[in-house]
Amino acid sequence: MKRTIKTLVIEDSDNDLELILRSLESDETEIKWRQILSAEEMMSALTDERWDLIISDYHLPTFSAPAALAMLKDMGMDIPFITVSGCIGEDTAVAMMKSGAHDYVMKDRLVRLGPVVDRELREARVRRERRRASEESLLNEERLESHYRLSQMTEADEMEVMNYALEEGVRLTGSNTGYLYFTDREGSFGPFIFSDRFSNSCRERIATQVSTDKDCLWVECFNTGQPAIHNERERSEMNMDCPEDHFHMSRHMGVPVFDGQSIVAVAGVSNKKDRYDETDVRQLSLFMNEMWKMIRRRQAEAERHALEAQLAQIQKMNSIGRLAGGVAHDFNNLLTVILGNSELMLYKITDKNSYMYELLNEIVKAGEKAKDLTRQLLAFGRKQRLEIKTINLNEIISNFEKMLKRIIGEDIEIETSLDANLQSINADKAKMEQIILNLAVNARDAMGRGGKIFIETSNITIDEEFAETHPGLKVGPSIVMTIRDTGCGMDSETLQHIFEPFFTTKTKEKGTGLGLSIVYGIVTQHGGHIHVESEPGKGTTFKIYIPSITEN
Repeated sequence: MKRTIKTLVIEDSDNDLELILRSLESDETEIKWRQILSAEEMMSALTDERWDLIISDYHLPTFSAPAALAMLKDMGMDIPFITVSGCIGEDTAVAMMKSGAHDYVMKDRLVRLGPVVDRELREARVRRERRRASEESLLNEERLESHYRLSQMTEADEMEVMNYALEEGVRLTGSNTGYLYFTDREGSFGPFIFSDRFSNSCRERIATQVSTDKDCLWVECFNTGQPAIHNERERSEMNMDCPEDHFHMSRHMGVPVFDGQSIVAVAGVSNKKDRYDETDVRQLSLFMNEMWKMIRRRQAEAERHALEAQLAQIQKMNSIGRLAGGVAHDFNNLLTVILGNSELMLYKITDKNSYMYELLNEIVKAGEKAKDLTRQLLAFGRKQRLEIKTINLNEIISNFEKMLKRIIGEDIEIETSLDANLQSINADKAKMEQIILNLAVNARDAMGRGGKIFIETSNITIDEEFAETHPGLKVGPSIVMTIRDTGCGMDSETLQHIFEPFFTTKTKEKGTGLGLSIVYGIVTQHGGHIHVESEPGKGTTFKIYIPSITEN
């Protein structure tokens, strides 16, 4: 197989050019050449292509070998430079060598040119390999330092970590700009993070381009799962539809960032001075994948802490429930004695206007209130008997909606969105109504005057991952009822206590603090799970999951 030597020839004599090319070509060597005669042509040639060899006559009418050599040094390029001349003396040739030329050959001795070229190409290859090894060693040291700095960012949030990683990725590859482009959990294209040089208008244009053109440069690595290098200076896709204030993108490299087997992001860099190569791919891939591993470790740690806190909360609620249920059960027995004897004594008193009758009547009233409170505590402690039937929650909501509107008031709008194919559940109808009523009243109190309550139902299949993050749920089909309001919302501290008995943010006249406790007890007794999301000023959303019945 022939080797190809890309040669830039600075020569104004066509005859001499032909002799030079003939002395270099052979059965094993093909010369791909370009003739130039001026500094402008040389600048264009060096900018547009990569050359293996430069052969230059010493003097041309508008250019010269010393000028060409100076330009090459100014551009920082290491390309074998050989002077071929028919008139320079030995002193001039030595001066050229001292200036950086690699050798000189007299035109009447072109037989030497082939061996000189072979030697200089070998030495250039050795220099490149040494330089590459040195640069890679330096880059590895810099990457290790960057990794260390990254590992010390324990107090930084995820966005700060990603921005740092992006800027380091740009620096480690010798680029001057870059971006990170993410996918969401479903694999759809997500947000960009840009380095500083991208203007706002350009960021908006790129995001629009991605949404309309799934084959554009930005998503190439998503589509292929492989790194992509584009060193072509005039690649049209790099600059298509860019606004006026966008910098010209000349070179581009992208690498996929993996989480296991899935691509979670693409890291892209552009406008390196030299061509991108496999070293750049390795540097950027290693650093970006390390960055993502760090973020995933932090996310996993946060998820673990959240699950531990959730489990501790459930264990606490179970303990409180058992205590409340046990106390309520014993207290109910005492109330039975108190109320029974009080009612017998009232029956014995014939004078309904007597002071004793009035005192006993107050005892009975207080006992009835205590009995209601005990019933609520038994519901929270899951010690009430349930009348389980197969029901459809949509029917309960529809039948209950009119009465609910009267209770809530005309200034609050109730909006429902019920899944027409909602599966049935085994549940106590009255308890389901009590859940809806308690949550609706709670939402009303959170909104003051005016607002909206949204009630939605849908089917859901609980998988293992979802069950692990929602303790109490079992894998399989379920229904989910969502009750959402536009109220004042709650802070994180309040959310930790809302299901505890007697905990309330309302005034003493407005509530006992048992409404949400009862809801929690009913849901748990039905083998379900209740989840709440809320932020101050952003309303509250309750999601209630109940196992459903699949038709055979």
